[in-house]
Amino acid sequence: MSTSLFASNDRGEVKENAQPIVRPTSKKSVYQVVYQSAHKGAVTVNILDANGKVIMVDRIINDSEGFMRPYNFASLAEGNYQIEVKDHTGRVVLPLNHTVAVAPVKVKIQALDTKKFQLVMVGQSSGGLQVEIKDNNNRIVYSDYIQTSSSFSKVYNLSQLQAENFTFEVKNNNKVITSEQF
Repeated sequence: MSTSLFASNDRGEVKENAQPIVRPTSKKSVYQVVYQSAHKGAVTVNILDANGKVIMVDRIINDSEGFMRPYNFASLAEGNYQIEVKDHTGRVVLPLNHTVAVAPVKVKIQALDTKKFQLVMVGQSSGGLQVEIKDNNNRIVYSDYIQTSSSFSKVYNLSQLQAENFTFEVKNNNKVITSEQF
């Protein structure tokens, strides 16, 4: 968590320096600024992009021992940001590397009959899917590229092909995500 630092100067006076922190929350793309200070007054939180440009300003009146404030980055691109916290003692700059977690693509292939197969993709794909269907001799008998970024389903009718057994190999960004034999 966050702590406040209290130090005495040579005259025995206590001086306070707030030490804000930034942390991820359980919600996707939401980060929380935790500020702890006994000093009551205005606190400004600026969010800056990688170029140092202020993209958001939040002015808060600290009327207790501090605050916890969430900031939603869902509409912002992945990248490096800075959270600048300014109060009566000065400013603290907190680095933040905002990443968007993408669940892995899941692909399931099922036989509808001996030569009809359904491919179902669940998730979000960043590079489309490459589908290769191979025969008994491991020769590619059908190739397909599906440009999609969200879940879909497609049926392959292979009744015109002479092979009895098929192998489906599905890739995303040139990485095999499933290979199934029928």
